[in-house]
Amino acid sequence: MNFRQLQFLKVSLQLVDILLIWLSFLIAIKLRLFWIHFINQYFSNWINIPVSQNQIDLSNGWASYSLVIIGMPVILSCLGFYRDILKPHLTKVVWNVIKAAFFSLALGLILEFFFQLGASSRLIMVNGIVMSIFILIIRYIITSGLIKKKLKSQYKDNTVLLIQDKGDEDNVIEAQLFGKIVQMTTQESLQIKLFEKALKTKPIEKVIINSGQVTLNEFEPLVDLCSAMGVEIWWHTSSLHQFKSAMSIDYLGDEPLLVLHSSPRWQASKITKEIFDRCAAFVLIILSLPFCLFAILGILVTNPGPVFFRQERSGLYGKAFRMWKFRTMSVNAPDLLDQLKEEHGNDMDGPAFKLAHDPRIFPFGKILRKTSIDELPQLINVLVGNMSLVGPRPLPTYEIEAFTEPRHLRRLSVKPGITGAWQVEGRSNVVEFEDWIKLDLNYIDNWSFKLDLLILLKTIPAVLLSKGAK
Repeated sequence: MNFRQLQFLKVSLQLVDILLIWLSFLIAIKLRLFWIHFINQYFSNWINIPVSQNQIDLSNGWASYSLVIIGMPVILSCLGFYRDILKPHLTKVVWNVIKAAFFSLALGLILEFFFQLGASSRLIMVNGIVMSIFILIIRYIITSGLIKKKLKSQYKDNTVLLIQDKGDEDNVIEAQLFGKIVQMTTQESLQIKLFEKALKTKPIEKVIINSGQVTLNEFEPLVDLCSAMGVEIWWHTSSLHQFKSAMSIDYLGDEPLLVLHSSPRWQASKITKEIFDRCAAFVLIILSLPFCLFAILGILVTNPGPVFFRQERSGLYGKAFRMWKFRTMSVNAPDLLDQLKEEHGNDMDGPAFKLAHDPRIFPFGKILRKTSIDELPQLINVLVGNMSLVGPRPLPTYEIEAFTEPRHLRRLSVKPGITGAWQVEGRSNVVEFEDWIKLDLNYIDNWSFKLDLLILLKTIPAVLLSKGAK
């Protein structure tokens, strides 16, 4: 959880606590009125309560109650109550809540006395404070548990490479991480080949450097490698130096870290993109149902076998996922790949394989490819979050493993897309692998939601005119 998310959560919890304390005092007032009414109705012969007490002016004490209602969360914030959201220590929590209640009560009574705010009911004040204490403790236990559970679920598939000094037992950073943690010592990480192997063999989302023994200059080769591959670096240090990568300060819990990143940090725009992708994919799935039915019937009639083709592709940070397409090739097409490369070669240089007239494609499959109908099942990948509508084309995992340049892997720093710069530039017309990579990296470096919309608009004529489709 970064600094902005943590700040938003703190403010939200403070507002919730104000509401809960207000409800506590409201309940305390209602209970007071209930007991007065109950006693007057059933025990009036033995207990005589003055009429004035029966007609309590609720506005009389609200000035004092409001000081407590607002004051408790403020004092709790000063005591660090909202800072330890992810590291709950129940004894400390209970003690902080009691202290905040005592101080806010004392403050309310003092201000009431000096500024003549109106006489509050001492019984209501005490009952409201006691109920507030119990409600806030229960709220803390519930929310801290839910937040930790959500974060564990959200980041369970994320892999973080944590670099620490050998023998360092300070787990301040590690204690606040969720997901899979790959650890390396500082000396191991400085062996660039070993460090590069770790980045290539595991879907590393970010690298966190927590070292006090080595200067940032000594880590420069690691920074350059991560920058080339599009992997973020989080640096736990007070030393700041300028590098080619974009630099910002973010927080992991309460610990400040230096972030060096060459891929875009989308913030609010990323949320907009995610919402747009999911909503648009849902609508497009419904609208494309007639085309999907056409594809299914055509495949079953012209080339009996599985309707869908599923293949393991590399997604965000190299995480493998199954990409769906309508099958356009013979059932045994994957088994013929090596033989095809030997006999026909490759129209594109580099690790990616493209062949203009692939003999494995059956006639109806050519129609599906020409019209891009074969790509429609990928809307399901967008809906579940594996892909985006716009982004670099997802490549098979075996092609990614064949990449030789670290900067080629930077295309994995964003979600892959159904369409992108490569598609609107003419797909098969781009035969140089380096040109393809340049298109992808240019998209990443200049990303904006407006650019996504522009590519989507360009995709429409590209599909209708079958631009570059073969």
